[in-house]
Amino acid sequence: MKKWNRMVSLALLLLLMITMVTPSASMAVANSVNLKTAESFALLADSTITIAGTTASTVIDGDVGLHPGDEFTGQENAIVNGTVHLADAVALQAKNDMKAAYDEAVLRPTNTIGAELGGKIMSPGVYGSATELGLTGTLTLDGQNNPDAIFIFKAGSSLTTISGSKIKLINGANFKNIFWLVGSSATLGTNSEFSGNILAMESITVTTGADVHGKLFAFNGAVTLDNNQITNVTTSALTVIKVVEGDTTGITMPLFNITVTGPEGFEETEDFVPGVPFTWTDLIPGKYTITENRVDLNNKWAVVSPVDVQLMANQPEEVEITNTYNSLGFSSLKVSKYVNGDTSGITMPAFSITLTGPLGYTNPVSIVENGSYTFNNLLPGTYTVTENRTGLNSRWAVVSPVDVQVVADQAHTATITNTYTPRVDSTPVDITPVDSSPVVSAYGTLTVGKIVGGDPAGMSLQTFEIMVTGPGNFSET
Repeated sequence: MKKWNRMVSLALLLLLMITMVTPSASMAVANSVNLKTAESFALLADSTITIAGTTASTVIDGDVGLHPGDEFTGQENAIVNGTVHLADAVALQAKNDMKAAYDEAVLRPTNTIGAELGGKIMSPGVYGSATELGLTGTLTLDGQNNPDAIFIFKAGSSLTTISGSKIKLINGANFKNIFWLVGSSATLGTNSEFSGNILAMESITVTTGADVHGKLFAFNGAVTLDNNQITNVTTSALTVIKVVEGDTTGITMPLFNITVTGPEGFEETEDFVPGVPFTWTDLIPGKYTITENRVDLNNKWAVVSPVDVQLMANQPEEVEITNTYNSLGFSSLKVSKYVNGDTSGITMPAFSITLTGPLGYTNPVSIVENGSYTFNNLLPGTYTVTENRTGLNSRWAVVSPVDVQVVADQAHTATITNTYTPRVDSTPVDITPVDSSPVVSAYGTLTVGKIVGGDPAGMSLQTFEIMVTGPGNFSET
């Protein structure tokens, strides 16, 4: 009996110890933060909402609410893909639900962290600083392949991100499951990329060009925007289809390797076979780039340049990526640009080059000094490299068109060199001729004088326009 009582006592003691253990941050984030009626809102504020910039320069995906204030300044500068609630019962209820969510989440057990978040890679959890939180550089949030992973960040006072800072989401992390609890105010830096839902007790300022994937809630203050994209939806989708052209009879079809990159560090790579589409779903709206990699492709396959696609909320996009097969093999031509002459003190222009070739091929590009451009996927034949005088004054000598014979499955090069002749600044010595010829300086200065015959008395002063042309394509008016 005593042994049994002792076992019961030990069991009760163990149970008591378990219940007294402080839950860890990872235990506390099993449930998301319930915003209730505030869920459909992208913006909530107490006093005012101000949108700086120009007409339609800011896009807000979601409802907008203001209570008790009703001053929405610069509303014409925003495209609101939702309903605007000014000082009505809907806005009031959303604010109350936002405050209740804040009060619940702020009490969750917390892992204490330093104020600076830049350069960190963080897993799901509840993190906090007794004072401010700041972001310099990039913060990476790793969802660890859990689409329901929750991140909560608590700032005892302010939240500040600097210009160009970024939050990168990887392995399934979703901005809808990221919450920033700010004791005072939040400021997002110019051209920064921010992810998550800010629940601030005071104001929120989003500076010029910053993009936000999430919500901006200011319980006791104002929300100010300036040329921003506020995204509160994740329903974009991108479908890529591989198309093949050319005679592929008798060849083994390779795999076509394609990488898609996009907002918040999104990057995924898939292998394609012709005619079989692949769809990426639940993408954040924004610009995505489709890049084909030459993994299994030889020079007989033409690889397309990267393709940019702008994804909009609730508007899926479909893109075909076409490869052309040529049994002879495609070629390339690298054109390099060099400059001769004393160019000190001048602003170097961009040099405009156009390549033309078989079957109406034409491709204009710009090349900088000591730079180059490689034209790929060229069929065999004669190509002409022509330099255009766009942006070049008369002191630049432009070379004649250069013909290049492109042979199948080979890399070719061409060099285009410009010579610059600087102007000589000196005091001219004029020589007076014996006839009516222009006066020519010993230093190469040409002085032109205008003489009028007849009787001009009583006439108003006239302006005569003269053009001078000469060697080296010199031309001035």
